[in-house]
Amino acid sequence: MEPRPSQGKRGAQAGPRRARRVTSWLGELPARLLRERDRDAVLRAFGHHLQHLGARTLLLLFGDDGRLALSHLSHPARVVSAALSLLGLEGPSEMAAVGVLPERSPLILRLLEGEGVVAEVHPDRFLRALLGKGAPRAVREAIVDQLGLRHLVATPLPGADGVPIGLLVAAFPDAEADARWLLAAAAAASLALERVELRRKLRDAEADVGEELRELREENQRLVEIDRRKDNFLANVSHELRSPMVTTLGYTELMLAEKLGPLTDKQRQCLSVVKSSGRRLKAFIEELLDFSRFELTRESMNLTAFAIGGAITQVVAALQPRLLERRINVRLRIARGTPPVRADRDRVLQVLTNLVTNAERHVPDGGRIQISADVHGAEVLVAVQDNGTGIPQEHLEKIFERLYQVGDVKDRRQRQGLGLGLNIVKSIVEAHGGKVAVHSAVGKGSTFTFSLPLEGPG
Repeated sequence: MEPRPSQGKRGAQAGPRRARRVTSWLGELPARLLRERDRDAVLRAFGHHLQHLGARTLLLLFGDDGRLALSHLSHPARVVSAALSLLGLEGPSEMAAVGVLPERSPLILRLLEGEGVVAEVHPDRFLRALLGKGAPRAVREAIVDQLGLRHLVATPLPGADGVPIGLLVAAFPDAEADARWLLAAAAAASLALERVELRRKLRDAEADVGEELRELREENQRLVEIDRRKDNFLANVSHELRSPMVTTLGYTELMLAEKLGPLTDKQRQCLSVVKSSGRRLKAFIEELLDFSRFELTRESMNLTAFAIGGAITQVVAALQPRLLERRINVRLRIARGTPPVRADRDRVLQVLTNLVTNAERHVPDGGRIQISADVHGAEVLVAVQDNGTGIPQEHLEKIFERLYQVGDVKDRRQRQGLGLGLNIVKSIVEAHGGKVAVHSAVGKGSTFTFSLPLEGPG
């Protein structure tokens, strides 16, 4: 195997006309190949162009298995079929069965390593390297005659990363033909082949992503449906539990008031336990109802303009019996002239109720709660401040998480609830585009704030 001379005798005799013809065809080759959208079309166009330059071509490309396989012959189909039949193959569709692992053939390996070189190669040696021992000498000679492989030259098809993507083998009618232009032809073929391969991988990736997106959408819809059923279940169960619990507490109150007859001290003690446990269970049920109602109606908020001060006053009035029972002083500080907010009033009432109830649980009897509202830009900032036990710093980041409860409270009253109230507050406020925050210190109380958008002009 020797490199081709820079200029063969026949090439020198061809003169300027042939040189111009070669230059013209080579100039058209890259654009012609880049118009093709699949590998087979590129290979056919490549073989057709090289025929006009006086060469029959064999293209061997690397497959996924690492084999260098016969991918294209520029000969007529009947000639290709006749040659392949000598190997026991039925036709061009079985060309890929002809191939070799480069590391098993020193000749093929040397040809692949000859970057930038057009090397002469003996036809029989080349076919023996490509076909192996399965093709005896007589078969190889018959293939050489059938395909006209008398004078062969080869050059690697350069890859973008420096690793060849295949091997270009050209058969010329005589040994003196000028084959220098094969380097440019190989570069054009490599560029076009890598382009269509990249397009194929992109299409496959898009198909895979599309399938994954479809599966994700289906899974998301399934999870949404499961979540909806869960919320319906919670709402139904909570509602069904609430009615008998209210009845149980009502009769317990009647018995403790001795409306149904006198009680012994032991009976009064037992009924007090029933009342306390019943209230706690009722608080759980109410919290579940609040949570399930919000989850089921989160997408259907009724936005209206209303005065935040009126909403705060309404919540305090509703909770007044409990606040009076514990002698808790509630102060309201609503900035004069506070414009109306635009929000779902029922949901805002739920936020305020949860925050004031939470504050009430954490302040001592005779404690203090202050509720304020101030305008900040296009928002109103509402704060609920208490002088209760406060929250340890390590819990502040998680206080709004669903089902999260501060684990070290000792007062039974403070442990009422499932840890859903503050999560509901956060969800409702964020659904309005607002934010929630908490500032607290152990022994100094807590301040919960949330923002709501003001009613815009028009």
